[in-house]
Amino acid sequence: MNQLFESDNIRFVEVSESLVNDYLVMVNDYENVNRFIGGMDKSYTLEQEICWVKGKLKDKALVYSMLEKKSGRFIGNSELRNPTDSEGELGIAITAHMQNHGYGTEAVRALTDYWFNRIGLKRIHLRTKLINARARHVYEKCGFTEFKRDDEYVYMDLFQSGMRLVELSIEFEEQIRAYRKEFLESGDSMDGTGSLRKFENPQDWIDHFKNQNSAPHGRVPSTQYMFVREEDRKIVGMIQIRHYFNDYLEKFGGHIGYSVAPSERRKGYATLMLKTALPKCRELGIDRVLITCIKGNEGSRRTILRNGGVYESTVHEPDEGIDLERYWIDLSK
Repeated sequence: MNQLFESDNIRFVEVSESLVNDYLVMVNDYENVNRFIGGMDKSYTLEQEICWVKGKLKDKALVYSMLEKKSGRFIGNSELRNPTDSEGELGIAITAHMQNHGYGTEAVRALTDYWFNRIGLKRIHLRTKLINARARHVYEKCGFTEFKRDDEYVYMDLFQSGMRLVELSIEFEEQIRAYRKEFLESGDSMDGTGSLRKFENPQDWIDHFKNQNSAPHGRVPSTQYMFVREEDRKIVGMIQIRHYFNDYLEKFGGHIGYSVAPSERRKGYATLMLKTALPKCRELGIDRVLITCIKGNEGSRRTILRNGGVYESTVHEPDEGIDLERYWIDLSK
């Protein structure tokens, strides 16, 4: 069997027909395994399992069998499902007699580290049955947090580290110039940046923002953040938190505006940036966060939903002539 990588106590190998009997024992154990992973309430056959192995190998799927280093015993299977350049879904099952030995936690940590650092993912998500409290506890220990649930499943995700929110600083002068230039060249809306579009000189923009906060003239105080990738210090996004509402914000603008650099989109940064900003809202005493997005903007809609947003209503903004969807995120829980 071809070993792909390893952790302290686990070898991660390609799926193999030589392990089919172990696979059958696991997937046909409805009480301890199958009912938690959404399998059928009936037995799989040897032929079905061999067909599954051949199909995964043919498709070059990112499926790994896990073996105990010391004994070579089968622990379980894991998979990265539906991978894109930036994210994928974790699936894992541990055979009954290897449960409660710490292998689930070790495997999840090894898998997420491998997928972040070797494959280059930015986000890993999963779903687990509501009844599977033990699995949720494992995922929480590994850093996953819940972003949604329904009548059957809890949905959780984990993001790559190495990103941070930074308040405005002239230390990032060239990065601010580059961020503004990307938007001017693409013609996209520079949301969540205040009046950056108007200022070629970053210091003038920073001064203008500070002056507005000290003497708002009908505007509300806000905090402006840059979302910085630590490895190259690039600003991949900007997000602005308004401390409270005026009439316009209460109906149309919400507490938060944000944008992601055109060259950095579809990599999971918007979801991570918003998730990182929500604790800042809580620090400001904001227990319920209102975020709006243009109707039909599926990217923004998914970003809000992944962070726990609940749809309230759609309103028409007459000045721009656009329909805005209103979502609330409850931080009081």
